[in-house]
Amino acid sequence: WRSANEGDSESRRVLLLDALEKARDLDHSGRLRDAVELCLEAIRISPAETTPYLALAGMLVRASSFQDALEVLQSLPSGFAAASARLLGATVRLGLGDPVSALRLIDSVADDPDMLVRARALNLKGLIAHGSGDTAAARPYFEAAIAADCSYGEPHANLGWLMWADEPGEQ
Repeated sequence: WRSANEGDSESRRVLLLDALEKARDLDHSGRLRDAVELCLEAIRISPAETTPYLALAGMLVRASSFQDALEVLQSLPSGFAAASARLLGATVRLGLGDPVSALRLIDSVADDPDMLVRARALNLKGLIAHGSGDTAAARPYFEAAIAADCSYGEPHANLGWLMWADEPGEQ
C-alpha cells in the first residue's frame, strides 16, 4: 500500500483491485478475518471507492453477518446509487428478516439494463415468495431470472429444488 500512496490514480486502482482479489481468495479459503482486514485497509486507503465496501459487505453476507454488512453498506460513499448496492442491501434486509424493505430495494432495480442485475432481483423475489410459503409464486420468478440471464446459476438451483420438492424422485 505504500506505493499506492505515492502512485497515480491508475496505479492505486490496480493495487486496490489486486488487494480485493486477494481478499476474495482469503474469504473463499475460510480466512474471513484476514479478508475483512484487507478490505478495511483498502477502504482506509481509498475511502471514495465503492468497490471495497461492496466486496466487504458481500463477504459479510456470505458469513451471515447481516447487521455488519448493513453498517458497511450505510457507509458507502455513493449511498445506494448503484444497482449492485441496492441488491446487496436487499439481501441484507432479507437476512435481517425484513422482506418488505428487501422488496422495495429489489423493485428499484427491476428495469436495470444489466440483465444479471435483473436476474438477481428476480431470484431474490423468488426467495422471498418461497420464504413466505408461496412456492407457486416463487417458480415464475426463478424462471424469469433464468430467462433474464441463463448464466446466473442460483435460480437454476432454486428452480431445481422446487421441482424436486414438488415431485421427489420424478426428476
